[in-house]
Amino acid sequence: MTMRLDERALLVKLTISNWTASKKDKEVTDSVIEDQHAHAGAGRFTKKLFGKDALKQISKAVGQARIAHRTLTLPWEDNGFRIITTDGYQNYSKIMRRSRQVMEENVINFIESYGDFKKQAKDELGRMFRAEDYPTADEAKTKFKFDVEPMPIPTSQDFRAKVSDSEAKAIAKDIERRQKARLDAAMQDVWQRIADVTEKMADKLREY
Repeated sequence: MTMRLDERALLVKLTISNWTASKKDKEVTDSVIEDQHAHAGAGRFTKKLFGKDALKQISKAVGQARIAHRTLTLPWEDNGFRIITTDGYQNYSKIMRRSRQVMEENVINFIESYGDFKKQAKDELGRMFRAEDYPTADEAKTKFKFDVEPMPIPTSQDFRAKVSDSEAKAIAKDIERRQKARLDAAMQDVWQRIADVTEKMADKLREY
């Protein structure tokens, strides 16, 4: 007996907030535009509030989590939800928990050394350093977030509005049509992945 799609798969949404710690410097921007006799709005200067090593490990953890998320799931909706099989969810969940743990550990390390990173930035930025550009350590901590939201796949019976029979049939038909279109798009993504790998393999064999 064929299982329904909602029994074989579910939707997951990964939300990560990663503070880039960068800020537009209006004084430097205005100075460069004036020196170069450029038109106002021709460019902008964005400065990094910390040295390259301060947030490096956090960004690395975020990048790895996003790659794993896209690798283990397939596209489904434009609102960020992607589809994954119920069999694959356990492994996905394990990887995401580990990724979140690594990110949070690195955030803690960053916050514990926040004062030192700020002093280092003062030396590196020179006259571009502005104390008011920096949030407190507690405020900085809230700029990082890692969340995975699982959700069952809606079915043609999964709506709550009180509607007439004809409207209910129309809604069910529309849901089924949309699900088929999303499933087709997900499968297209699978075929594209296979095509990319096969093409690379063919190129290597040709070279050999």
